[in-house]
Amino acid sequence: MFLKVENLTKYYDKLLVLKDVNLVLQPNMCFCIIGKNGSGKSTFLKCIMNLIEFNQGKIEIDNINYSEYITKNKNRVGYLGENLNLIEELTPNNYFKLLLYLLGNDSRYYGHLEYLIDFFFEDKSYLQKSISKLSKGNKMKVALISTLFYSPELLILDEPFDGLDLITSHKLIQYINKIKNENRIIIIASHTASHIEKIATKIGIIRNNQIDIKESINHLLKNSSDFENELINLLNNTELPNECR
Repeated sequence: MFLKVENLTKYYDKLLVLKDVNLVLQPNMCFCIIGKNGSGKSTFLKCIMNLIEFNQGKIEIDNINYSEYITKNKNRVGYLGENLNLIEELTPNNYFKLLLYLLGNDSRYYGHLEYLIDFFFEDKSYLQKSISKLSKGNKMKVALISTLFYSPELLILDEPFDGLDLITSHKLIQYINKIKNENRIIIIASHTASHIEKIATKIGIIRNNQIDIKESINHLLKNSSDFENELINLLNNTELPNECR
């Protein structure tokens, strides 16, 4: 699998959000996107997922139009959006059963689902409560498990650490580092530099409606040893490198 974005441009009415974004992602890669609030991170992810239309450019997955690919290969693509969109009247256990049913009760998914439940939920009593009564962090755990259990080859996560406690954040970092070398493409939008530093193999910094690609952590740190400060400097710098113009 590979993902190719060419000259992607997106307006909301007359407001320019993304301009001429170009990107190629290959398997065994965790691409992390960072930017200021309102910079277009979530918009970019929604464009890839065919959730919103864009004005110009194209997106392909394995040389197939992204819309056609996602429609025909839903179980190969996983998306955790900024709105979790859980069915809050259900308990986590019943919600997971519903998702299994929608995927045809495929026996391949049972073992991994049980593993993820054990991995993220130390206290199993939460699994019997209505999702509406769970804390923000526990809702995020349910959403993560729902996105991860069928092992999608293209995994897109928008702010997956939001609401998670320190221990669960560490577990998610462990899990991402484990699966990112399993022939998958992972795209993560996050505001937290310490998380990005631990999982990213490639970084995109959104500024001035474009994405400045850094091929590795080492590339980003060639002029500094402080990852967070380097990100802050880049986000505050409105001068884009030549390759982004």
